[in-house]
Amino acid sequence: MKAILGANELDAAAPAPRRVIAIWDLPTRIFHWLLVALFVALWITGTEPSLVGLHIFIGEAVLAMLLFRLAWGFAGSRHSRFADFVVGRRAAFAHLKEIVAIALRGPEAGSPHAPHVGHTRLGGWMILALLSLLFLECATGLFAVRRYSASAAPLNHLVPPGLGRFLTIIHSGTFNVLMALVIVHIAAAFFYLVRKRENLILPLITGRAELPLEGAAEEGRFAASYLAAALLGVAILLVWGIVSL
Repeated sequence: MKAILGANELDAAAPAPRRVIAIWDLPTRIFHWLLVALFVALWITGTEPSLVGLHIFIGEAVLAMLLFRLAWGFAGSRHSRFADFVVGRRAAFAHLKEIVAIALRGPEAGSPHAPHVGHTRLGGWMILALLSLLFLECATGLFAVRRYSASAAPLNHLVPPGLGRFLTIIHSGTFNVLMALVIVHIAAAFFYLVRKRENLILPLITGRAELPLEGAAEEGRFAASYLAAALLGVAILLVWGIVSL
């Protein structure tokens, strides 16, 4: 009897079997880290009047990437699609309650169900917010006039000066909101790493994550990289057409 109990105790103490699976395709990972680099570059060049031309060029590059990501959110691989990570308010609120519980009582307060693969339920809403604000930032930047010459911003000749100044105010204010959300986004990733003991950062580098077997469903084939290249090419042409108006 003691031997049986000892074996059962050992089985209970043994870690649950895990498996490494691919969850993030290469285009999504390149988009993520290139956008991080470009955002930092926008921050640096936006504070230096002598770098206005470079700031505008970087903003146009960001706009092309955003248009690509919008298309990839429908045509990309499973976890890159909006349908995979945009959830309803109830699911997002339930996740928020779980996060609060984990913050107060530790990782054991998390859901007993299989882990969510890809963006978290709250993370999905954060992605939407960041993409939307970046679109707004790029759109208003096309017309901005503060610290710009009369022809610096590509489309400021299409709006009256008063509207151009108003859009410049929106442009500056939106960037401040973006900075705040980026800080929250980074803090959430480190919260998951330290408090929930889930590494959300490394999979965005390697494309792979180690998950319990019950949560490690097969990803299936990723969307073709040539499709991503074609969509990016179309996005670049669209931006070129816009700034040429």
